[in-house]
Amino acid sequence: METNKVSIGSLLDERYEIKRILEADSDTARYEGWHQRVQKKVLIQEVDLQKEDIEEILFRARQLGDFSDMSGLCHVSDQFEAGDKAYIIYDYPEGICLEQYMEQKKRISEEELTEMFLPVLRNLQKLQNAGIRNLTVSPEMLYRSENGELCLVPKIVDYETDDVEYTYSVSEIFYECLSGKKPQDRFIRVLFDETEPLETCDLKGNAEFHKIVEKGMNIDSESGFQTPEELYEALVNWKKDNVSQRGNSLYFIGGCVLLGILAVAVLLGLCKKYEEQIRFLGVDTETIMLTPPDEMKQKDYKNSVEIIKNRVKKLSKNNKYWVEDDNGKIRIVIPYKLYEETKEDSKLETYLTTPLKVRIGTHVNCSGIWVRQDGDIELSQKEIKDIKEIELSNEEKHDLESEEGYDFSKITKKLEVTISDEEAQLVKNTLIPQLVSGGENKVDLCGFLEDDGECCKAEISEGDWHKIYIYESPRMEMAFPVLLDSSLKNEFKMKEEIPTDWLNRSSDLFTNWTSEDLIEEPSVKLQYGTYKSKLDEGDYYHNLGDLAGRLECLEIPYAIGTAKNNKNIFVIKVQQKNISEFVADILGGEGGTIQYGLYDRWGNKLYFSNYELKAEDDKWILCFESTNENMKEFMDPVLEDDGNVYLKVANSYEIAKLNLKEMPAGTGEEGEYDKKYYEFTFDDALMSKSGEFSEDMKPLAELFNMLGQEGNMNVDYDLKYSQYSSKKQTVSEKEESRSAWEFYPHDAVMTKETIERIDSDAEVLIIKQLDNKLYVKFHMDENYDIEEVSERIWTIWKKGKMNKGNCEVCFYINDIREGPYISIDRNHLERTWRVGIYGDSSNPDEGKFNAFKKKIQEIFSQESDVTFL
Repeated sequence: METNKVSIGSLLDERYEIKRILEADSDTARYEGWHQRVQKKVLIQEVDLQKEDIEEILFRARQLGDFSDMSGLCHVSDQFEAGDKAYIIYDYPEGICLEQYMEQKKRISEEELTEMFLPVLRNLQKLQNAGIRNLTVSPEMLYRSENGELCLVPKIVDYETDDVEYTYSVSEIFYECLSGKKPQDRFIRVLFDETEPLETCDLKGNAEFHKIVEKGMNIDSESGFQTPEELYEALVNWKKDNVSQRGNSLYFIGGCVLLGILAVAVLLGLCKKYEEQIRFLGVDTETIMLTPPDEMKQKDYKNSVEIIKNRVKKLSKNNKYWVEDDNGKIRIVIPYKLYEETKEDSKLETYLTTPLKVRIGTHVNCSGIWVRQDGDIELSQKEIKDIKEIELSNEEKHDLESEEGYDFSKITKKLEVTISDEEAQLVKNTLIPQLVSGGENKVDLCGFLEDDGECCKAEISEGDWHKIYIYESPRMEMAFPVLLDSSLKNEFKMKEEIPTDWLNRSSDLFTNWTSEDLIEEPSVKLQYGTYKSKLDEGDYYHNLGDLAGRLECLEIPYAIGTAKNNKNIFVIKVQQKNISEFVADILGGEGGTIQYGLYDRWGNKLYFSNYELKAEDDKWILCFESTNENMKEFMDPVLEDDGNVYLKVANSYEIAKLNLKEMPAGTGEEGEYDKKYYEFTFDDALMSKSGEFSEDMKPLAELFNMLGQEGNMNVDYDLKYSQYSSKKQTVSEKEESRSAWEFYPHDAVMTKETIERIDSDAEVLIIKQLDNKLYVKFHMDENYDIEEVSERIWTIWKKGKMNKGNCEVCFYINDIREGPYISIDRNHLERTWRVGIYGDSSNPDEGKFNAFKKKIQEIFSQESDVTFL
């Protein structure tokens, strides 16, 4: 077959001249053409005759050619073949594409939509009656002429293979024209309907018209309009009623004026009561609660309220804000937009909660390394006389760029802080001894906001200690306007409301998913975030469905949403009594084998597969398969040791324990690499307060099973924040939880209690409960007696059975940061305890430290499973 090559200027069928190529791919193309005989513009569709569905395409063209007398449809006026191509000729659409018109108008009124679409609906009814039920009706395929009429360009190539519900398509266009938002794909809405109701996204719209649109967009076909004619009649009736209402409205104007006068009097009384709501009417807000420390005095707290008000005022600039004392806590409400702008890098929290203190210190260059000098000095706020902001000159910027030790890439200004004579003398006397004569020195503003990690460059004018120049830092803009004000005496604890876009449930699969406002108080919002910066839509819906599935197995009412303007962050709302901190912590974990494990006391794992956890009345049974080789490699050392096997979930939580006296038999083949089926029955519930499994714990077994499934949530979502609320407060403290679902780390608590019974003078800190990491402090000074402290350590180790179930134990002679200490941790590969003795052996007490080290090695050498570092 001869190949037909087309280019601009080509003449097809001796009639149609190619003027412009509109689009082209491997087997189709569209051109703007000119019909030379009748002198009019045409649209030309080119199709490769080798295309798989070419017969269906040409049949559709012939079908549509029968409707040449239908206005509002771009007519198919001709079709022919030339070489290896087929050509379909349309009338060229006049006017502007509806998609472009919508962008220009932003919102198209109900009246204009009605006038434009009544003829379209009549045409769609005729086409549907003729069996043409799969035309694409979308803003891209509709054109609006200058007189406001719409014309549909029929899609013949790449057509819909299934029937199209024309009323749904038109209603979708109505929704987008009124709200400015593109609705979700219908298929996705069946599972996760996030479409915002028109009453909230088209506030000025007509409520009756909204009902028509929402009926047309009902995802249940039987509840929507059945034919284009039905939607046509609904629009005609709305049009009649709307005109009638406008005519009658004039009769009510006089009455409305009178009622308005009466309403003003009522409103004046309500304004004071609802002042906050009125102030933020129509504005998205963020609520923040500041909790004072227990030791804060009432007088200091009252002063703090005024200080916070002043800080929020300066932070808000021209924005609205609200600050009040709320039963001993400071409640702050600011616009959400302002909150978003200031919350990054913890700036907002530091600014609202921390005493603003300025400390000056120095760095000295010692052989190329900048060393921090001891002896910072805090500037007294009352001694700061003036602050000026100074733009840096180009020369100063250039000098900064060549200086090492700081990142000056974004610095454009510095502050000139003038201090009093007395303060200048104090700063001079403090810092001069720190500076190295003839060497390199830096004067720093360190710990600027009581944050040891915050350090920025400062300079003191040569020969004049009254002026300190402080260069821009990430927090300078926010903090310095209040340096002249009073400072807080104590640091507050900040809690924030989690702004959420709540999702609607439309699938019957999720029976416990409910509306956010139906979750009774006291409640908690749980915010989960992932390390991935952006997830595609498929991952988003996959993980949303799995998260809902996990909540379903807990059999509790819940609501799900996403963080405002961020679909990578999920938010869950449940009643406080229906959740525990343990369940909240593990709920968003990535599914897979890392979530499940059988371990010995050293932390060695048994590798298994095809597992299921079954919850019975007073015991849990783990059913699984494992090779004979894996089982033997795991169990031989366990049976030689204490026989204990631990069941862990979420890679850290030991939830149950089993003691075995002999090798589990299992069922299956005996070959080394053959798998056997096993059932391990656990009746020692480590996670529960009573140590026993209960009926109320059964839903957790199903949750653990889901956590263990590969792909059940394909990304790890960590719990980032918990926001508790009550009937009276949007942000409050936790009031209750589901005690049967809490995790109680028995070993750590029991070990702490045991140590304190053995040695009443020792202080025991549980550093990490999940791994039983303990710190023991004796609070003895440098004159400690080697024999005494060694005996105390050995007695605790032996009598307290510290080698059972612990991960690491540290013994400190004095405090954590001072003096010698011993660290004893387990080496799971060698199944031994590693003993390390640490201290400063270069100090004058070198001999004593070495003697202490020797004594510890001597007494711990009695243990067969100990090695020394």
